[in-house]
Formats: sequence, structure tokens, C-alpha cells
Amino acid sequence: MTNSIEQDVDLIIGGNCLLVKEAFSELAVFLRDPINRDNEYIRKNFQLLTDKIFLLADEQDLVLEELRFLINYVADNDYNRELLIEQKLLVGKILSDILPNNVYQQRTIIFLQNLIMDNEQILKSLKKLPQFKIAIEVLLKCILREKDNTDLELIELLTDFTKEDFQDYKIPISQFQEYISYLLNIINSKNQIIEQELEPYFLLLNNLSKFKLEFSDKEEFEFHLQLYLSKLSEILFLKNPMIIEFSKIIFSIMGSISALEQNSNKLEINDNFEILKNYENPYVIASNFIIIGNSINNDKEKLELLAKNETIVMKDFEFLYNYIQKAQRGDKIDFINLQSIHLLIQIWDPSLNHFFHDENHQYYNYLLESVKFYYGNKELLTYYGEISLMMSKFLHKFINNIDDILLSKLLNDDFYYQLFSKIICKFIDEYENTANIKSHESLFYQNLMLIYKTLDAIYIRTDFKIENDIHINCLLKYVFIDESQKKLSSSVPFEYLFAKVKTLGILLSNKEIITKFFNLNINQLNQFLQNIWLILKNSNSDNDNDNNKRTGYNALLNNLKYDCAKILNNLKDELDQDYTSDLKETCNEIVEYNV
Repeated sequence: MTNSIEQDVDLIIGGNCLLVKEAFSELAVFLRDPINRDNEYIRKNFQLLTDKIFLLADEQDLVLEELRFLINYVADNDYNRELLIEQKLLVGKILSDILPNNVYQQRTIIFLQNLIMDNEQILKSLKKLPQFKIAIEVLLKCILREKDNTDLELIELLTDFTKEDFQDYKIPISQFQEYISYLLNIINSKNQIIEQELEPYFLLLNNLSKFKLEFSDKEEFEFHLQLYLSKLSEILFLKNPMIIEFSKIIFSIMGSISALEQNSNKLEINDNFEILKNYENPYVIASNFIIIGNSINNDKEKLELLAKNETIVMKDFEFLYNYIQKAQRGDKIDFINLQSIHLLIQIWDPSLNHFFHDENHQYYNYLLESVKFYYGNKELLTYYGEISLMMSKFLHKFINNIDDILLSKLLNDDFYYQLFSKIICKFIDEYENTANIKSHESLFYQNLMLIYKTLDAIYIRTDFKIENDIHINCLLKYVFIDESQKKLSSSVPFEYLFAKVKTLGILLSNKEIITKFFNLNINQLNQFLQNIWLILKNSNSDNDNDNNKRTGYNALLNNLKYDCAKILNNLKDELDQDYTSDLKETCNEIVEYNV
């Protein structure tokens, strides 16, 4: 005989073991109707009900009915979801004890899906539970166990669990390779791939690729590069947009894994050279440049690689140049290909300067066009700031490794003016005004610091013997003067301000430069110094208990004092005029300040 809902609730709370299973079954049926999920009697007694759930974990039929009750209770009902997520002990038990049990897995997965569906807040609450990582591990193992028979519900749940802010899960490398192989097999198993069918697998792979690469497996492993490439080569011809995105992520993963010290075959790069000869797909080529770059950990390995195949450097330049030419003609930009510059960062050496001599003038154009693209593409600056940072790293290494003859040639051939006066100054101006700057502020500061360091190296090595001073006016205008009109944030890192102030100090060492600059920009120079000075004064008390901040503070203060001393020394006559009193007062205050 069927009980009333109130009787079922009372039976469960009363703990009548013989009737509890039937009561949960009747409640589950009752809750199929969305209207019934707002039942006040169930809500009023919900905590008492949940206290009784899973007390008899050995009773499989009972546990299955309890799960069915929970599945229907939270379906499309945010109020009930909030009631349940507050029961942390119950939810924790589901994640750590119920989910790993094969008998209950399917219903547990459905319950978890219903719990978080279209509710980011519930998902965030779930992620805070200590048992959440256990659930991730269980779900990943389920995929490998089921393989071809994996339910889409499992894939979709794991995708939800691993998206966005969940970044700290450590995954054994052996399992990680299995997941890649599994997902590749899924693609290869479909003769005609429908994008909608592939999307859940793509989204999961995308999430897995963002896990920290601090793998828990410390033993050596063999990275199956050739296996992945052969599997990918079978599917790339399909031209399916989702396949292409799939491939890009896998190539990115391959590049990251190849950098790990535990990779026992990372120095065996002959296969990579063969791949560069035999594959035309840009993803394959770019990923191999990245992997070869990752194989270089010291100067010895770099020189050994150059001795084997020095021309790989120019192949990388040519690849970048040709790819950029296509992009400029309107082809869609796939930014993973631009990451091939990673090899140039790792491998550049003074022995390569001969590639830029007169007979190889084409590489000037390759470099200049690449720089223009990396710093001049708005989409790249807005969403892929780390790629322009890679170009800054290369330029810094390039300038510091070329000889004086080549540096002089670069400056006299208008390369320097094009590079720093037009490209980089425009880049700084565009980047500072990008709406998305806040989302990657640290990349912006890292970029500028490298640019300043590169400028410093040029100024010091040439002793300012540069005929065209337009680049200096441009630099001062964009980097120092325009910014003086803005209020610098106290969150700006000291390292960035230090690099900026140091570059200004190097420029101020030249009497001719400072005089020209001074006559045109006295008020802006004063405002810039005051902005930096205000940040230092406001942050002084915050650094007492932080050694790193204290060190950064002192370095910035000393360089600012140096700049002000240069102004006072090199502009004695000008600073005696009434209209310069504000600047003179600012400089004296900074120079005389003692911590």
C-alpha cells in the first residue's frame, strides 16, 4: 500500500530499516514531477532525511534508491541544490565513497550532473570540498576503463569538473598519455566525424591541457611523439574545424611535455628533423620547433644541436615569415604556429650572426616582418599577450648575442628606427589602451621590462653614437611622457618601474639627449618623477615585513635618485630659471630623501 509523502518522510527519519527502501523509492517517483520538488514537508525535514542516507552502504538496492531520490530532488531546482550542497558530509561521502563504487557510478554521475547543471555557484561550492580531487581521479580512471563504451554523461561531467578555475590537479604522466591516446582513438574510430559528436571530447581535452604539468610520476617516461603524429596525420586531411582545434591542443601538450626533465627521450630529436622534412601541416611543424627548443637545457646541448643542423634556425625564420605572409593576406591566424619562435629563443648564439650578413639580407626582412606582426596585431595583443612576450624574449637575446659590427649595421640600415621607434612605441601605446589589459597585466609588464633591457643594451654598447635620434624622442614620448599624464597604480610592480627608471637614467647620461628632451618636455618629466615618487612614499610602510618588496623598493629608490642627480648635474644652468623651479624641487627632494 502506498504511503503519503509525509508518511514516507517520517518512516525514513524514524529509521525503520525494512520500509526505508520503499519510502525512498516512492519519494523518487513523486519527485519526477518538477512541481513536487517544491514540497514544503520534504524541505522542512531535508536535513533529517539526509542524515539517514548511506547509513547502510552495504545495502546496494537501498543506496540505488537513495541516489534516485537525490537525482530527482535536485533536478532543475536551484533552491533544493543549495539545500543539498550545505550538507557537506553527505556530498563529501558521495564524492569519495559512493562515486568510486562501480555499482553506483552511473547514478552518481547523473546526480552530480543534475546538481551542477547551469549553476556555476553550486559547482564552485563543490570544488571547495576536499573530496573533489578524489572525484576527478575516479572519473579519469572511469574513462580509461570504459574506453570505447564511455558514456557521454561521464565525459560531460568531467569536462564541467575540470573547467576554468580548477587548475591545481596533478595528473600522472602515464595516465595523461593514455587520455591523449584514448581521445585520438575516439576521433579515428569515426568514419564521418560530426562536429557536435566530437565537441564533448574536444572540451575535455582542452581542460586537461590546462592542468599543471607538475606530474606526480617522478620516474622516467617515454613520450610517444611519433605515435601521436602518425595518428594526427590520419585525421588532419578531414579539414573539420573541431579536428583542427583538437590537433592544436595536442600539439601544445606535446610541446609542454617535451620540456619535462623526466622525459627519457627528449634529446632524441633526429625524428623531429625527419618530421620537419616530411610533414607540411603547420601544426606539426610548429610543435616540432617547440619540442626541439624544449630539448635544449644548457649551452652544451645548444651547441651540439647547432653542430648537427644549424639550418634549422633559418627554417624556423622562414616558417614564421611565410605563415605571417598568409595571415596578412587574410588567412585565419592560429597563434600556436607563432609559438615556434620558442626555438629561436632557446637556440640563438653568437655563432649564428653570419646569417644576417649582406649575402643573407633576406633574414633582415624575415626578422623585421615577424617583429611587426608580433607587436602590431591587435587580436594577438588582446588575447595572446604571452606570444608577443616570446618575441620580446627573442629580441633581448638576439641583441645581446650579436657582435658590434652587426649591431652597427642594424642601426645604420634603419632597422633600429623601424623596430623601436615605430613598431615598439606603437605596441606600447596600443597595449596600454587595450580594453583587455587588466586580464593579463603581468604579461604587459614583463613585455615592457624586456624591451627596456634590450634598449639599455643598445644604448650602452653604442655609447649613443646613433645618428638618428627620432627613436629616442619616440621612446620618451610614448613610454615616459604619455604615461606621465596617467596616474600610476600602486599595484604596478617595482620591477617594471625599476626597468623604466633605469632606461630613463641611461638616456639622461647623455648631455645632448637630455637637453633636447628637457627643452620640450619639462612639465611632463616633472610629473613622471612625481608619480614614481608618490608610489614609493605610499608603499614605504607596506614593505617593512617583506624582504622581497623591501629589496625592490630600495632598488627603485636608488635608481630614481640617480636619475634626479643626473638632471641636477647636467642641467645646472637651465634649473636656475623660474619656470624650472618645480622640477628642481622634485629632484632635490628625492635626492635628499633618506629611508
